[in-house]
Amino acid sequence: MVTRLTALVFLLLPAATYSQGWIDITPEGLNPVHFLKGFDFHDGTFQVYAWNSTGDTSRGFRLDNTSRWDSIPASYSNSCGPGSIGAYLLSDIGRSYLNPTRAFSVYVASAGCLIECATYLCRDTSGQVTLDGQVLWLDDFLCAGFYATVAVSPVDDRHVFFAFFDTLYHSADGGITFSPRSTPVPGPFDPMLNFIAVSHIDTNIVFTGGFSSQANTFVLFRSDDMGLTWTAVLDQDVHTMKFQPDVASIAYLSSSSGIYKSSDEGISWSNTLPGGFGSVEIHKDSVNIIFAAGLDGKLHRSTDAGNTWSIFNDTFTSLRLIGLHHIRGSDTVIVASTHQVFKVFDSFVLSINEENPFLPRAFSLSQNYPNPFNPNTNFRFEIRDLGFVSLKVYDVLGREVATLVTEQLPPGRYTRQWNASGMPSGVYFYRLTSGEYVETKKLVLLR
Repeated sequence: MVTRLTALVFLLLPAATYSQGWIDITPEGLNPVHFLKGFDFHDGTFQVYAWNSTGDTSRGFRLDNTSRWDSIPASYSNSCGPGSIGAYLLSDIGRSYLNPTRAFSVYVASAGCLIECATYLCRDTSGQVTLDGQVLWLDDFLCAGFYATVAVSPVDDRHVFFAFFDTLYHSADGGITFSPRSTPVPGPFDPMLNFIAVSHIDTNIVFTGGFSSQANTFVLFRSDDMGLTWTAVLDQDVHTMKFQPDVASIAYLSSSSGIYKSSDEGISWSNTLPGGFGSVEIHKDSVNIIFAAGLDGKLHRSTDAGNTWSIFNDTFTSLRLIGLHHIRGSDTVIVASTHQVFKVFDSFVLSINEENPFLPRAFSLSQNYPNPFNPNTNFRFEIRDLGFVSLKVYDVLGREVATLVTEQLPPGRYTRQWNASGMPSGVYFYRLTSGEYVETKKLVLLR
């Protein structure tokens, strides 16, 4: 029986050059991935945050120039009596481009202690993401804080904007105090804001958006007076917006219906790449190179400022791509999917003496996902040493039905996908063998 396999290959061998490759850098315990946000600073450094918000199992991590993940508090437990425990869950992060020590975080208190939610906007001057330093508390009976977002003006970090529910809040003193600024569409609870962006050239130009019950669609609004007045400019659910460096007029955004480009400071937009996209990113060293993360798992790239596009990497097609961050001065893009985080390289050389902090220190075989599945599922495993590796699938009678890996592999993290089209529903087993390491797990195909 022939089965269709899609392999995600770990391209990392000493003293070798590749035209394109990637490695899995998912922090241990981060699954699923709900959010990824990347920040650049004026001194050339960067920080990338990835986290989920699932109560007591929430995990958050930060990646910076050290190429190692540090944990961040994605949740706090709050005991308020016998049998009553609530959780503060991380909802969003905002950073100052000019001052890496200034950070903002949004936490939502839900379940246990409160009948309804409460939303907190916090400010920290040590650069940490924390629930300390609360500057804004909002009663939140609809738990709208899970959609709240915060942004700092890249050109003047005295101005901080916070979108919550149907209102934009503004601070002119670096986030010490906030006051309601305006609502894009007057009316009860309309719209439900879930997006905010501030121009990197002009603090007066602010974008926000969300679902409007009056328009019965998602709407992107634009203001040229720091949120005092608004104009609807696009009927789309915007996921991310990026501005071309040093050019005020050009911007890109990702949405569920395509990548859009504006050449007039966000007043009008044109769809340059149809489809669903979770994120868009501009190459930090070449403004004509644009990356787009598809919700179908395909990573796209444009080399002519978004006018035409091509597939840059299509090995993640079983995963929804939701986040991108290009690392300045490199050919590397951090790509987040709903279950994993990857470093994707255009081309690279790794010295035989270069230490790679992402190499695993042990063998492991993870539970396949999704499970149960139909018809595609993914197998993730880690190899500590160079050697021959076998990964096979068997039915309940012990008969081999698929061979996913049978080759020599270098140390690394790998993913293989199995398409079980044509196979009957039932219980199967998959076994990983590498040297003396052998592990077997069960999976279920349901049609």
